[in-house]
Amino acid sequence: MKTQNPVIRFIGRSYPWIFLLLWFAIQLPFLNSDPDSFADIHTRGAWTDEGLYSGTARNFLNTGTIDPYENSLFTRGPLFTLTQIPLFFIFGQSLLVARLMVLLSVVLMFCLFMRQKQTRLAGLFLLAAGFTQFHVFHFSHYAMAEMLSTNIILISLLFFLRAFDTEATTRSWKRSIIAAAALLFVAYGMKIQFLYIAFLLPGFALLMLIPHLASPSEERRLLWKKFGHSVLWTTIFAAAYVLLWYLPNMEFYHYVMSREVDSRYHTTISNFFGQTRFNFTELLFVPYLKPLIIAGAVSLVGSLLLLAIRPSAWRAAERLLFGVALLWFLMELHKIPMSYMPHRYLVSAYSSIGLMTALFVTVFIRQGRLSAVLAIVAVCFLAAWQLNHTREAYERRTYDLRAVNSYLKEYDWKGKTITGAWGPSAAWGTKARVFPVWYDFVNDERAMDARMIMAESDQEDSDRSLIMQGIDIAEHTDSVRRFHIWRYEVDLHWLSQKQQD
Repeated sequence: MKTQNPVIRFIGRSYPWIFLLLWFAIQLPFLNSDPDSFADIHTRGAWTDEGLYSGTARNFLNTGTIDPYENSLFTRGPLFTLTQIPLFFIFGQSLLVARLMVLLSVVLMFCLFMRQKQTRLAGLFLLAAGFTQFHVFHFSHYAMAEMLSTNIILISLLFFLRAFDTEATTRSWKRSIIAAAALLFVAYGMKIQFLYIAFLLPGFALLMLIPHLASPSEERRLLWKKFGHSVLWTTIFAAAYVLLWYLPNMEFYHYVMSREVDSRYHTTISNFFGQTRFNFTELLFVPYLKPLIIAGAVSLVGSLLLLAIRPSAWRAAERLLFGVALLWFLMELHKIPMSYMPHRYLVSAYSSIGLMTALFVTVFIRQGRLSAVLAIVAVCFLAAWQLNHTREAYERRTYDLRAVNSYLKEYDWKGKTITGAWGPSAAWGTKARVFPVWYDFVNDERAMDARMIMAESDQEDSDRSLIMQGIDIAEHTDSVRRFHIWRYEVDLHWLSQKQQD
């Protein structure tokens, strides 16, 4: 019997890890640059939000206090802040640390997928077809909660497999259900807009149960138990969120959510469908996303056909994982009709499409040599198409925020405050207290309680807070330094010492 070349054997076992290492290496040049100018062109997005997400954690380390009313992002995502605090304390308050927290969570998720034989290929194709996609690639290193929550959801799916494995022991499936429910709790604890994902576990347990309702059997009784445990632990973790976070902060919580959520959906049917059509044609079915959407549609139809015509083509773990991925995708569809729909809201939807595509490819390559060749060529095309976009992003990297940050670091900010939506993203590594200002929302009455106000030249970043309050900032300013950041002219107003006194 001919012995396989050890080099070939090594490559065969290692190619998922090699691809992951290459993907990680391509991320590195973006870690110290500004957010990409095309990643979310309809909103300031990561340009301001990376700083805003970290503001409460940095203020706590710099001042020893936490003010929930100072930054609405803390109210919406307490676990994100609580995760950042020890990391900033140990490794320092830098954008690099904040971005690595998210990026390494992606790497961890893929390590968990690829270390298990039953999900290794799915993990590889998810990386190649999904996480090379332009938006998913960039949000994988932005210091924001959306990708971190998405990673946690993906990790939870591995516990779905264990929980609904027909050969799992009672102790094993009970522990797996608890773990899956806990991870989904962490996902919406990172950002409450992911609350809908709490229903993924009991929803999938119910879907597993429905086909067995008509005939009494031991399997039906077991699935009833799993459904009951899924509902129980989902409820327990939701109750913990309510008791530990919602009720103590209920008044401000409702105030924030009424501003952030209200008016996101049109109230008339015609406007609702009109917005859906606009979002799909103008924001989704565009060059950056077309390959992923087409691949997702083909994979969805192809998977359903394979399940109906040739169910034996699917291994048990793949069938379970596809069912969860499909349910997850259907839950994501509620975002499509939103009147305000930045791409960061859709990172989890893109990931669910990527997972369905990865699972279809995993099954399809086993259907014959021609099928394998077609599937591999398609995945390589998807990765290469997105790699070209990544190359363009590499060439247009900018460092506008670094220039502002270098300027601010020339001064001693201990005990001083910088206000304005751009402040948290510009003041990394300083001892300044930083918080945003938005008119008739948060901190508009505290905007002038600062050594510096950062504001765009037309003050649109604060919804023209000072102008609406009748405050002429020029009358209170010692000097102004203007910086060009992306497509904005941002003025750094040094408030007069009299103003401080």
